[in-house]
Amino acid sequence: MPNDASRPAAQAGFVYAFATPGHAQPIVVQSDYAVEPYLRLFLINWPFERLPGGTAAPQILLRQAGQRVAVELANSKLDALDAMSELDGVNCLADLLSHVAASRQPELAELHASSVLVDGKLILFVGPSLSGKSSLALQLAARGYRIFSDDRLLIGPLAGASRAPIGMALGLTPRVRRPPHPAAGALFAEFVARHVVKGGGNVGFLPLDGRSIADAAETAPLGALVLPERQETGGVVLRPAGAAAASRVMLEQMHAPDVAAVDFLAAIRRLTQALPAWHLQYDDSAKAALAAKDLMAG
Repeated sequence: MPNDASRPAAQAGFVYAFATPGHAQPIVVQSDYAVEPYLRLFLINWPFERLPGGTAAPQILLRQAGQRVAVELANSKLDALDAMSELDGVNCLADLLSHVAASRQPELAELHASSVLVDGKLILFVGPSLSGKSSLALQLAARGYRIFSDDRLLIGPLAGASRAPIGMALGLTPRVRRPPHPAAGALFAEFVARHVVKGGGNVGFLPLDGRSIADAAETAPLGALVLPERQETGGVVLRPAGAAAASRVMLEQMHAPDVAAVDFLAAIRRLTQALPAWHLQYDDSAKAALAAKDLMAG
C-alpha cells in the first residue's frame, strides 16, 4: 500500500455501483482509493461500474485513516471494520456487499456454506469455520464441477412451501489455506498451485474462470445438505443426519436479520425438511468430496 505522501492531494474519491444479485438497485460504494486493482481477487465476477462523484448516495464507505482503512455501512450504528491496508479494505468490502445484497432479498437468507453444482443441483457443505467446506468444494472443482459458493450464498425462499429451494451465487472468489494439507492429494495441490493468487497471511485466492465458478446472481436448485466434520483418522463416514442436527447447523450458519425469529425458524424447518441431510466425518477431503458427489446420483 502506498504511503500517504505518495497519494494525490485533495482526492475527490471514487464512487462505484455494484449490481445487487436479484435486485434492481445497485449497491453504491464510495472509496478514498481505487478498488479496481483488487476486485478480481475478492469479487471475481460481481458486476460493477464506476460513477461520477456525487451522483448517488453511498451505502458503503471505505475511508483512509493514516496507514489503515475503515470500512463501514453508511447511516449505520454498527462500528466500522478496521482494515490494515487497501487490500484488506476491499476484502472487508466483499463481506459487506454480500450482507447488503442479502438484506435486499426478503425471500432469501445468507448462508455460510460452500456449494457445488452436481447433476443440475447444489450440494451444500454447511458448518463452522475449519470444518473443511472450502477444501471439499475445491476438490470437486479440481474434478471439473462448478463452484457456486466458497463461503457464502443466498438461499430461499424463506416463505411458502410451494416453491423448491434455490441457491443464488454472489460471485465471491474462492479462497484456500496454504499450503494445502498433504492429505488433500496431488490433484488438489496442482489445481490450487495453477490458480492461486496470494492473499494475506496463509490464505490464497483462486480467481477461477466461468467454467469453474458460477456467475453472480446465477441460481440453481438445492440438492442436499452435507454437514462436514474434519478428523485426523477414521476414514470417510457418511450417514444420514437427523432433522434436529441439520436444523441446529442451519440456525448457526444462516442469517436473515430483518426476518422475524418465528418466521426464520419456520424457514429453517421447511428447508431442512425439503432436503436430504448427511453428516460427513472424514480425514481425506478427496475421498469425502467424491462420496458427497455420489449422493446426487443416488
